[in-house]
Order: sequence, then C-alpha cells, then structure tokens
Amino acid sequence: YYKDGYEFILPKSELTKLNYLNTIKSVHRLNDDQATIRYKIALNQCLDRRYDKSKIQIDAVVNSALKPKEYENLADCLYNDKHYSKAVALYIKSAETHTSKAWQYNMAGNCYVLMENYQDAITYYLKAIQANPKHISIHRNLGSAYSKINDMKNALKSYKIALQEKNPSKSLILNYVEALFIEGENIDFTEITKSYEYLKDKKYRLIIDMFQILQSSQRGEDISIKLSSWKEKNDVGELNWDFSQLEAWAQTEEQKSIVESFKSKAI
Repeated sequence: YYKDGYEFILPKSELTKLNYLNTIKSVHRLNDDQATIRYKIALNQCLDRRYDKSKIQIDAVVNSALKPKEYENLADCLYNDKHYSKAVALYIKSAETHTSKAWQYNMAGNCYVLMENYQDAITYYLKAIQANPKHISIHRNLGSAYSKINDMKNALKSYKIALQEKNPSKSLILNYVEALFIEGENIDFTEITKSYEYLKDKKYRLIIDMFQILQSSQRGEDISIKLSSWKEKNDVGELNWDFSQLEAWAQTEEQKSIVESFKSKAI
C-alpha cells in the first residue's frame, strides 16, 4: 500500500523472526532509481523465500552501483537459502567497496567451504584476516579449511590463535587436538581437560579418549584393553565426528583398523 510517498512491501509474518528485519527496511521511495527499487523488491522476495522471483531482480542489479551493505544484504539472503555460488559473488562485490572488508571476505570463505572448494575458501579467509587480524573466529574458520586439505601444520597455527578467544568452542578444541595428533605432536590430555572443564561432557570426553588411544598406538603400546573399554561405552553411538582427516592419516593396516573401529562405533 502507499502512504506519504512510500510504497510498503510487507513480508510474511514469520519473517519477524529473522535478524534482517532489525536492519532492513521494507520500503522504497516512488522516485528511487530502478536499481534501488529492484534491490528492495529482490530483498523482500528473498526474505519471503521466493527465490525464483528474487533471482530475476538480483540478476538485474548485480552490476548496478548498489551500496556495499545492500550487496551484503542480498548475499545474506542467498546464503541462508543455500545458494552459495551466487551469494559468494555478492559478498566479494560488497567487500570491494566496503571500508571494513573482513566479514564479507569471511562469508565468501564460508560459501566456498560449503561448496567444498577449500583452496578458494583459504584465499578469502586470508583476505579477511589481512583486513582484520584480530577477528578470532576467522582464524578458526581458516584452520578448519586447512584441515580439510590435510594441511595440519597451517591448521595448527590458525587454531592456536583461535584458542585465544574467551570460552573457545568444544569443536575448536577437538579439532586442535586432532591436528596435534596428526602432526605427531605430544598431546597433554590432562592439561587440555583441566583448561577446558566442559570437555568432561560425556560425548566430548569420548573423542578425547579416542585420541589418547590412537596416541598410545602410535607409541607402540598395547591398546587392546583401552580399545575394548572404549567400545563398550553405551553412548558411543551418539558421537558425531568427521573421520576423513584420520582416514587420510592412517598408513599402516593397524592404524586403518583402529580408525575403522572408532568409525564403526561412532556412526
């Protein structure tokens, strides 16, 4: 409807749950240029999950002189609707003219990770860190991308920086432990669980136990009793862990057998 020279485009009621509505206005002036009008229509259609319709508007404005935040808003909508290849182009375009580029480059990296293009993800995470080295979460993302290509040496460097944040996530700590293990560095499990008390959570404790057993095997110790005990835990089936890095690490038949043992109990 129209009021005081504005056209109001109202999204569906459930969209009030989205954070976007705190910052994005669903209104445009009747004398706005075509690019601005198309942008605002596209934004509302995208927020309304009508991607097929919004795609027409987005394709029409992608080469227009929109503001950096406007490109980012459209990219966010596409990202949440899992259209990562289109979202990444808009994040990069937003970063090109944005005074603070770190978050846009980080999101571009996230898009590439979700498309399993880890080399390009690393490129954009590095760009993000160059723009803002103090953004700790980007170091965590970079470490994860390095681990996906089994570059554990660089993954460790990034994880060590990321661990400086207050109350680091459990997944970060466990990814760090995995990188230490694969790089063949000694892991002080007592110190790790002491530093991060919440790792006593049963599910995460199982992963720590798993790496302890693997490290014992690496040292040539008899792990049969430890492994048998680990397998007997009733809640092992709740464990959710990506075994791809460990599978890449396993060289000998014994190592492969151990990893398969853990994998078969965890899935």
